[in-house]
Amino acid sequence: MEETSRTIISKKALLLTLVLTINTIIALTAPTLASEGTPTIYISPSTYLATHIGESFSIHVYLKDLTENLHLIGVQWKLRYNTTLLSVTNVTEGDFFKNWAEIAGLDPDGIFFWWLQEEDYVISFTIYADFAVTPPPVFPEGTGTLATITFNTTRRPTKVEPEASCILELTDTMLLNIEEGEIAHNSENGYYQFALPIITVTPDLYTATQIGETFSVDIDIQNLDPDWKLIGASFKLHYNATLLETKDNWISEGPFLKQFAPYDTTFINIAEGDYGVVGILILPNATVYPPVWNPPFPEGSGTLATITFNATYLPWEPTPSCILQLEETILIDVNGDSIPHTVSHGYYKVGLHLALVPDRGFAVTTIVGGRFAANSQITVTWDGEPIPTVPSPLTTDSHGNFTAIIAVLSPTVPRFYTVTSTDQEGNKASAIFTVVDMTGPQGLQGSEGPQGLQGSEGPQGLQGSEGPQGPQGEQGEPAPTELVWASIIIAAIAIVLAAYILLTKKT
Repeated sequence: MEETSRTIISKKALLLTLVLTINTIIALTAPTLASEGTPTIYISPSTYLATHIGESFSIHVYLKDLTENLHLIGVQWKLRYNTTLLSVTNVTEGDFFKNWAEIAGLDPDGIFFWWLQEEDYVISFTIYADFAVTPPPVFPEGTGTLATITFNTTRRPTKVEPEASCILELTDTMLLNIEEGEIAHNSENGYYQFALPIITVTPDLYTATQIGETFSVDIDIQNLDPDWKLIGASFKLHYNATLLETKDNWISEGPFLKQFAPYDTTFINIAEGDYGVVGILILPNATVYPPVWNPPFPEGSGTLATITFNATYLPWEPTPSCILQLEETILIDVNGDSIPHTVSHGYYKVGLHLALVPDRGFAVTTIVGGRFAANSQITVTWDGEPIPTVPSPLTTDSHGNFTAIIAVLSPTVPRFYTVTSTDQEGNKASAIFTVVDMTGPQGLQGSEGPQGLQGSEGPQGLQGSEGPQGPQGEQGEPAPTELVWASIIIAAIAIVLAAYILLTKKT
């Protein structure tokens, strides 16, 4: 671009000149800027980590927290970066002003967007809206994208220091309102870094609460670019042998390098003193001479090894701990050269301790706590319900330890109950108490006893009163004719016999 054009675009007065030219016939009084919130120009994502050369990524320049009464019509800013690390491959306008033009019923072609690559590794941007005579019915507000810039990574570091990184710096930012005034605002830069491979301890923190407790940590590798052509890794993991122990067979190979090893891997695992030693090598193709390693080479992230520990000692002093420290870490490429990398250590600590002695029963138990806040009053609950203690009040000693007796609240309801102790700083620990069922098994059924003597018959009870007459029943069906005549004949015989008896008595 010609020097005159570059000068015009890079000058801070560009937007002012545009507005004066376009709106010479508009006479408006300057508004009072809003007090609720300040607009901010910022970069998202705020941090980008690249892992290989030629990687393409985009950042977005946003405007947020804009209120309509600020009457924004133009934005201008510069973006500074390191061209030894990055190159720009594409720039596009965001949708913030275009969306506003659609809402306001304006011609989208009236939104003008420029960008210019300058010699000092700066991209200059300008967006403004053109108004012929009258201001728009509404002004931009809210949050939206001003521009999107796509970069390509051009260099990776060959050493840990200095880092291959740069600030994506927003400079000379300006928001302009329709009244030709600048709008107060904030700006937030971004950050770019070419991420070296990193060896990490995962999880980065483990807390033990019981003696004999076992746990495992993974030694992982992250951000590995296949262009590094990694074929081997080795390290030591240092720990406090008073608090922890491990053994040779507790150190196992992870799956990461095996998936890139068609001819398998060789794995070294040694537990010695207060550290564990690990070595892993991808075996080459030994069918040719000299042996060679063929791609694909390892890339991405995964587990190199897993180490299991036993918590052998839990001191009563407050928060005993140790660093799970990676030492003598080496990553080797196919040429036998060291690959630059960083490390992230782990951390082990002994947490709060709470024990019930005994932890089964139905009457009382002793509660023993350790590593709580020193000289702090302890509250004990039984399934969430506060429970009295002996002594009362219950207070920790200068090391945060305590001992007390509690009574079982539910001795007749056998099941598991949670006992929780909490100090005044909110630290808490729990243990389980089992109320046992004291009901014994049902006994055998006894033999049947002898039958008792029969009692004498009691006196006859008084005759009860006559009950009420019942309702008349339904009339039955007429009897058959034969039955009727049989009844008449029997009645006649009965009358004759009765008359005969009377006559014979008189004579």
